[in-house]
Amino acid sequence: LYLGWEFLLCLVTGSILCATDPVAVVALLKELGAPPTLTVQIQGESLLNDGTSIVLYSIAYSMLSGKNYDVAGIFIFIIKTAIMALALGLFVGYFFFGWLRLAADRLHHGSSMIQITLTLCCAYTSFILAEGIFGISGVLATVSASLVMAQHMWPHV
Repeated sequence: LYLGWEFLLCLVTGSILCATDPVAVVALLKELGAPPTLTVQIQGESLLNDGTSIVLYSIAYSMLSGKNYDVAGIFIFIIKTAIMALALGLFVGYFFFGWLRLAADRLHHGSSMIQITLTLCCAYTSFILAEGIFGISGVLATVSASLVMAQHMWPHV
């Protein structure tokens, strides 16, 4: 290889560098007057790219550290790390959405503070449960929990 690095070291470096940063693209879209939905879609796609690059980094780093994977092992690792993180995020998102619906009272001024607090707790809870307790992708769990909240919040709360 070009710098004399072994393949696994190149794989780890590539997985770190593959995460995209949408700041310049979003700024250009705002300058050109693109619809806000396109901007939100690009930012959401960047979040999923970040989560995927973290999963790829985990696989590549554990292989660099000496753990051997076969094709089935990589497939099981991706299912455990990515798919289970998305499922956990969906569960946490629906849990906090139900909690927010119970706490929503449009006539009470303190209700908005409770909604903000529960929304922040949803993000932190999904990340901490995924990364700290289950050892799966916290970014993907937080993204899926926030997608549940974003999809269901407006008409109901």
